[in-house]
Amino acid sequence: MNPRKIAAPAILILLIAIFVIHTLSLSFTQDDAFISYRYVKHFLAGNGLVYNPGERVEGYTNFLLIIIMSFFGSLGINYITVSKILGIASGAGILIVAWLWTRRFTAPSGNWAVQYGAPLLLIANGAFAYWAISGMETLLFSFLVFCGLYLASERNLIYAPVLALATLTRPEGALVFLVIIACNFLSRFQSSRRVLQAIILYTLLLVPHILFRLYYYHEFLPNPFYAKTGLSMDYLQAGLQYFRLFLTDYGFFGLFFLIPLAGYRFLDKRLRPALILLVVYTVYIILVGGDVLHGNRFFIPVLPIFYLLNAAIIARLSEKIIKNRTNTVSIIFLLIICGAGAGTYFIPKAKLNITRGAEIKLVNTMTFQAEFLRKARKGRFSIACSTIGALGYYSDADVIDMLGLTDSTIAKHPLLIGGIQTTWKEKNFNVSYLMNRRPDFVLFSTGIKPSSPAEKALFLSSRFRETYYPVFYVEHGTWWTFFRHKPGVTVNDCYYSDPEFVNLYTEAMNCYLNKDYNSAVQMARRSQAVAPDDFYLNYMLIGNIMMLQGNFDEGTKVLLQTIDISKGFSVSAYSELATYYRDRGDSAKAQFYLQKAIAKNRFD
Repeated sequence: MNPRKIAAPAILILLIAIFVIHTLSLSFTQDDAFISYRYVKHFLAGNGLVYNPGERVEGYTNFLLIIIMSFFGSLGINYITVSKILGIASGAGILIVAWLWTRRFTAPSGNWAVQYGAPLLLIANGAFAYWAISGMETLLFSFLVFCGLYLASERNLIYAPVLALATLTRPEGALVFLVIIACNFLSRFQSSRRVLQAIILYTLLLVPHILFRLYYYHEFLPNPFYAKTGLSMDYLQAGLQYFRLFLTDYGFFGLFFLIPLAGYRFLDKRLRPALILLVVYTVYIILVGGDVLHGNRFFIPVLPIFYLLNAAIIARLSEKIIKNRTNTVSIIFLLIICGAGAGTYFIPKAKLNITRGAEIKLVNTMTFQAEFLRKARKGRFSIACSTIGALGYYSDADVIDMLGLTDSTIAKHPLLIGGIQTTWKEKNFNVSYLMNRRPDFVLFSTGIKPSSPAEKALFLSSRFRETYYPVFYVEHGTWWTFFRHKPGVTVNDCYYSDPEFVNLYTEAMNCYLNKDYNSAVQMARRSQAVAPDDFYLNYMLIGNIMMLQGNFDEGTKVLLQTIDISKGFSVSAYSELATYYRDRGDSAKAQFYLQKAIAKNRFD
């Protein structure tokens, strides 16, 4: 038996093992994955395919993954584990398809190293491993897209049902199918009859899901389409920035994107539709403004194509420069690919670790807060939040997504307010609707400081300012903040027209968290000057800083003013005064303010 025939699959198995190790080293769960997990949990509990029982809203875009998880969950298998295993298996499948594809179009040249080019680059790619273990549908979708593209290059009609499955995994699968159909038709790579057969087969496989969506959700498109999409200069600028970051992290500052474009004529004709898809998909990513999640997620579906094209062209150029020396070409090719792989691994590694750490911290925080509220509330309750993943899954509360991903009213009927400063891409919100829902709690993603536009806009509502107040749970020196609805209090809702005071308050909180206390006080006073009279959080912040700096006389005056403006609902001011009088030895006053703080700091 030819040793090379044995070595080739053995090396591929080794590469897959390295990929699995790389993936496991990045183990975490993306917060957004818990949205799908909650749909699965409710489905298995008999509540239907819903996020909140009784509310039929398609707040997911990964139908196939949810069905797969539900199937295994019905067998008693942990569906969260299933989502991760499926991601890793899909990544391994991509490596296998990349290996098979390159073997097909490079076999005549005798360059034995080319078959490992794309797999080597993929296993070195941190984002590829990161999203494989995330619990999201990213790698499953990427595998179906890559597999469908490979089958289409082989004129195998099975590509149509494979891309139908990709479309059931993410809606962008339809874009991939349209690009392949257009390429096959215009280039006459397949006959018109064959193209028509593919269209019919693809459509027939999607019709049942479309009918289900229309019947069950009464919508033709998933709810996140309305909540997330839009075409504007802001989206275009964000998309271009997202593309630039991808090129910086994994494209060698644009070189790897230019190589396939410049080397188009060197490509095997079966690879040319892949290049066209890469360009079209990149334009799509730019137009939709990229992704709100860090880690280059939107580019993962075309990443195998990206590396496959680069490997193919680099190999072809090597063969042209060094003629009739196959082993030399193979060695040089491997050196180039291994060097590129090292850069792919090390250049973005620190940034990816920061992203992973932040996501782990977010999920841990939201999990803790969800479980704390569930135990403290002891009954059905509602909560509004901008980050609904782990919070919704572990709390079992009725969750209102303030960004509208799982709420059709906010997604389709946003009431936007100009002038709110934000770095968030999700800008939809509807404060009036949210206040009419009267959630028991409102939870900000960054504690007492508003971050998203939906959070900042709440402070413009007199109903929110007067009927919600921050309560706290302290553990190991960490303050967990929740905005609690005042029981039995109702007011008419009036909206403050200028959000500048919210922007300034947010800046003040940023300065405070960075321990720049003088700037924090300055920003809080500027906010105070333009804020409505019932907004007391600026006073609370200034009072806390004064006490921290030892300016007790002025600090106590400001804290008492805070209590007055809040109508006796400033837990933080009561707590700060209790601590101050305890340290002074005035036990009577300390006990008085402590009892006030305890009385208001309730979660039941």
